[in-house]
Amino acid sequence: MKLTFRAIQKEEDEKYAKYLQETHNRFCSESNLAIENVFTGDGYNSLKNEYMNDQLRIIMSDNHEGDYIAQIGIDSVFTDTTSLPSFIEDGKVMMPYTSYEALYASKMPEGMKAGVKKNQEMTSAVMNEEVEYEFARRMPIVYPREIFAEARKFIEDIHKVTIEEYMSELDMFNAYNFLGAFCYKYANDLFMWLNTEEMRLPPVPIEANLKAKDFVIVL
Repeated sequence: MKLTFRAIQKEEDEKYAKYLQETHNRFCSESNLAIENVFTGDGYNSLKNEYMNDQLRIIMSDNHEGDYIAQIGIDSVFTDTTSLPSFIEDGKVMMPYTSYEALYASKMPEGMKAGVKKNQEMTSAVMNEEVEYEFARRMPIVYPREIFAEARKFIEDIHKVTIEEYMSELDMFNAYNFLGAFCYKYANDLFMWLNTEEMRLPPVPIEANLKAKDFVIVL
């Protein structure tokens, strides 16, 4: 079974792509790394803004090889050996989730809660039913490769339009939450579901969100 890490690189991300590539070469000999250089043009630029185009690219991630696709931020580095078993237990992909009820009861600022609420409503709309859980909990997020085609087909069957047409009407969409909600209902047995309210997540040897941090990377 082959794992592919997938990241989106914008024009200003060159140095982060270098860090990610070099640490992948060092620690991830058993996996692939696919960096999509979106500033070169890839055909997914028809939606309302750059963020929405990125969400469409996530939904189309099965254009890369690999039995499993791991979504990883371009501003990440690997810090130790990382392979498919880092994300799978008993043959199932580990997938953290948190109830929206717990998020609303948390101490996060009210402005952030409003964003969470919009996210829940948006995911419920695409699923055509109330969604109770938030699935964009930690990067990387790993999916079996076949999930992407199945999720696109679900949108097209339920909403009677192509995935591009559906997303072209939206100002906001979180692909990770949609994919998580889809998997929770329609591919539940492929995942080991980790409720963040009940357990601490097992660590992964990746340092993420470099853009938001002030530290020096030693390669």
